[in-house]
Amino acid sequence: MSMVPVQNAGNRLGSRISKVLNYSSGPTQKDVLDFTTQLAVMIRAGISLRAALEGISEQIPNPKFKKILLAIKSDIESGKQFSEAIVKYPKLFGPLYQNMVRASEMSGSFARMLDRIAAYIAQQLETKKMVIGASIYPGIIGGMAIGVTVFLLTFVLPKFAGVFAGKEEVLPWPTKFLMGLSDWMVSYWWTILV
Repeated sequence: MSMVPVQNAGNRLGSRISKVLNYSSGPTQKDVLDFTTQLAVMIRAGISLRAALEGISEQIPNPKFKKILLAIKSDIESGKQFSEAIVKYPKLFGPLYQNMVRASEMSGSFARMLDRIAAYIAQQLETKKMVIGASIYPGIIGGMAIGVTVFLLTFVLPKFAGVFAGKEEVLPWPTKFLMGLSDWMVSYWWTILV
């Protein structure tokens, strides 16, 4: 029987959980951006494409992306162009990415084009982040408004129902409507959850 220190066992469990949470899904656009930026730097430094792909794939923490990069490297070793190798992965390397790489291979400006692609992806990610950020505020305000309305209709308005009991004919129709809605929400609260 071997003994494992509690701290080490906890660290192993924590690393397993973080691996599952972080990398259970496929590569993200951020992964593609990091890859493209690193590849541009390595190509500009004079490192061969095959060696650059191998070096980058060793540093990639996402196992699915690592597998894809190794498959691309294998295709390049078998004689394919980089643009031909990435065609198999249209979700990661979209048509614009593929066409820009193909054009750069023909013109001999591969590293410069990778820089442009990386700048484009970074701009896309920033725009997406801004849109999400702009959507969060109205969502929070809308959620709070719904919550306050439900609270008023289910807790506050029923307390006033006793005051207006027997005087329904004198109440204006909006008040009657709200009282009816309040009664319905108190009686059938479970339908709101469904």
